[in-house]
Amino acid sequence: MQKKIKGTILYIGGFELPDKNAAAHRVIANAKAFEKLGFEVVLIGVDKSLKSSSTLLDTKRVFEGFVSYSISYPKSFLQWLSYLSSIDYVKNSQNLSPTHIIAYNFPAIGLIRLITYCRRNEIKIIGDCTEWYQGTGSFVQRTVKSVDVYLRMKVFNFRLDGLIVISKYLNDFYSLKVKNIINIPPLVDLEQKKWPKGVEVNKKEAIEIIYAGSPGAGNKDRIDWLIINLSKLLGTTNCKVRLSIIGITQEEYLKVFKTRRNIENFVKFYGKMEHKEVLKKVNQAHFCLFLREQNRSNNAGFPTKLAEAISCGTPVLANSTSNISQFIQEGKTGFILDVSSYESFATSIMKAFSLTFEEIEKIKNHCLESRMFHFGEYLDEFNSFFNSVSK
Repeated sequence: MQKKIKGTILYIGGFELPDKNAAAHRVIANAKAFEKLGFEVVLIGVDKSLKSSSTLLDTKRVFEGFVSYSISYPKSFLQWLSYLSSIDYVKNSQNLSPTHIIAYNFPAIGLIRLITYCRRNEIKIIGDCTEWYQGTGSFVQRTVKSVDVYLRMKVFNFRLDGLIVISKYLNDFYSLKVKNIINIPPLVDLEQKKWPKGVEVNKKEAIEIIYAGSPGAGNKDRIDWLIINLSKLLGTTNCKVRLSIIGITQEEYLKVFKTRRNIENFVKFYGKMEHKEVLKKVNQAHFCLFLREQNRSNNAGFPTKLAEAISCGTPVLANSTSNISQFIQEGKTGFILDVSSYESFATSIMKAFSLTFEEIEKIKNHCLESRMFHFGEYLDEFNSFFNSVSK
């Protein structure tokens, strides 16, 4: 008996398949949830290696069971203008007969055109909103970005049939005026082979800490805070700590943050690595550590590294931004750090560093068994959301 299809979802946006950015990981995990609910899902992302002359049909491929297409990532000024405003590739996908289009952090001008197109063609239009960044770069770049963000976040998102948001901050902002809204953190598929099935605990003297990611636009992850505070701690206590940093090299770190603070003594930089190798390293660490500033960008987003660390069986040490305290259960999946002063940081992180290796192993097993970010745990929420959108 053939499975009944509820409809076809066209999921579009600036994600780089198969796993080149956090957006791609989120989209694939969400797509798996939608497929479980009975939808057919087709993906259209971006590809930096594509020539601008490439046609959409030429880019067709299948990834993890999903048909996907790509458009060329913009490089020139004119290409950027087209990327920010054109939806021609969506119109050229009419043969897919989508019943729903999900637009991932879509540019404002393109989004309002997409809303108009969907209304005319009786297609439900949904936004997947995961960020609220400030404009960066030159004056012109900042201005264009600021206008784009303002229109998308404060005008056009309110006109969508539904919103998938990544944080409580965004949920609170939209929930009073957007009828159909769902708050979904970054999800994973724990059935994939790349995800660890057990925990490893190195019971030698040093505590193994890992940071895996990149500082991002505006240095959202303050690796310098992390290193400066750990350096002070090691100088005033008997703690033995080794910090592994994956995602940037030492040279890249020094270029951005310009502070050494004895990094050669306890820090090792690995640069970029394959995702499955990153997960292996995270699984082997005692704790995953990151610090962020309290600002709108960080509160509106949600750290993918937190979801991945806990899913790898590694507790998280972080200061409170976004709604991560909802997922960091004190002494069970990690510890919330107080970074209001060095003394507060030292007191809060010593709760973790004072644990025995046996206690750390217990926490790591709890993280692995929690499955709190597995996409299958969110099927009921997604199902209610789509039922509401369809009314």
